Amino acid sequence: MPLGDTMSDGSTNVGVRHLLTVGPLLTAGLWIAATGKARSWLGATPAPRRRLFLLEAAVWCLALACAFTMSTEVRQWTHTATAPLAPSGEYAEPGTWAALERAVTETAAALPDFAGFTTRTLDVDSCDYYTPAGLPTYRYELTYELRASASTPDAAAAIAAVWSQGDFTLTYDGETLEGTRRVTAEHAFPTADGYPTATGLHALTLEYAETATPALHATSPCVERTTEPTECILPQGNPTHDTINGITCRD
Repeated sequence: MPLGDTMSDGSTNVGVRHLLTVGPLLTAGLWIAATGKARSWLGATPAPRRRLFLLEAAVWCLALACAFTMSTEVRQWTHTATAPLAPSGEYAEPGTWAALERAVTETAAALPDFAGFTTRTLDVDSCDYYTPAGLPTYRYELTYELRASASTPDAAAAIAAVWSQGDFTLTYDGETLEGTRRVTAEHAFPTADGYPTATGLHALTLEYAETATPALHATSPCVERTTEPTECILPQGNPTHDTINGITCRD
């Protein structure tokens, strides 16, 4: 039976299947106990009333015992099927923020005459769904704004170059409708199962655009949360503004 049939929106299906399992047993008991043909089959000569009473009682007890047994088994199966699974750890939250920061570090290291960042912003938002283990999921988006002097063709070319090698996979390098250069990539974020991304892995997505306020954007896939995160990572590049949204730093 599919797992969905045991959920609140499939309880009717479970009840119907239980009825179809138990119903024939009860029907057989009634047929044996109540029809003359069945009684004739049980004996060519009329049986003493006491014998019929004991036989009917035995049939009814058997039918009720089968019904009770089936009901207990279906109930236990339902509870087992709907119980939360153990966390798989395939998309675990710990290490997600650090992975985004490492991707930024590797990118910034390739910038010519890198002068640092002006702001860092981390947004942690719910993905609005739960894993099969019953765990909530969240997405991390990290943004580092560069100093205006960093927005040069050389910077975009350097970023495109570094995003074309190693654990990066360049996914776009061209102009937007506004005429600004935009570079996007994916960075390997290995898990047990992959998503259909350019890298073939559960990946971080990266973006850079030559705008008046150039910025590096790094976004994680949805990750499962087992415990509330408390550890925060210090910013890199000496930004003057640092904003953390969605989690509370206590460590």
